[in-house]
Amino acid sequence: MTTDVTSQRIHALQAEHRQIRVLIGQLAAIEIELRHGGHVGARRVLEEVLQEMSRHVVRHMRQEEAQIFPLLGPAFGSRVPVLALLAEHHTIRMLVDQLASHLDQKANLQPWADRVSPVRLVIRQLAAALELHLRREEAAFGVLVMPMAASA
Repeated sequence: MTTDVTSQRIHALQAEHRQIRVLIGQLAAIEIELRHGGHVGARRVLEEVLQEMSRHVVRHMRQEEAQIFPLLGPAFGSRVPVLALLAEHHTIRMLVDQLASHLDQKANLQPWADRVSPVRLVIRQLAAALELHLRREEAAFGVLVMPMAASA
């Protein structure tokens, strides 16, 4: 029963990973738009994507931390891979917060045009951190799924 539940959770998280990859693609498109001078329209889209990320990605990471990560330590025989994934979650949260602070009109005295370059940098860092993290998690999920498949 536990293996069925774990398998279902992993499949649900993998489906969410596909949704997160869509957000990564949107971030890449926004960065390109900003690079080519589409500051106003790109900013609006970025605000929408950031809201979606704040809701979806942060909730997703909490679920992984509560449901999947506790299973990974015993599967790996070490907590080191889990600690690395947790550190990546922290980095992703930090980058989302950093991006939000760049978009916050009240917190920034600089005009938007002066913030575009740092925003582009954070977008690239966030997209890269998310993609790398998804790959590492999916490899870790394989460690959990392989014993289930072998026992079936």
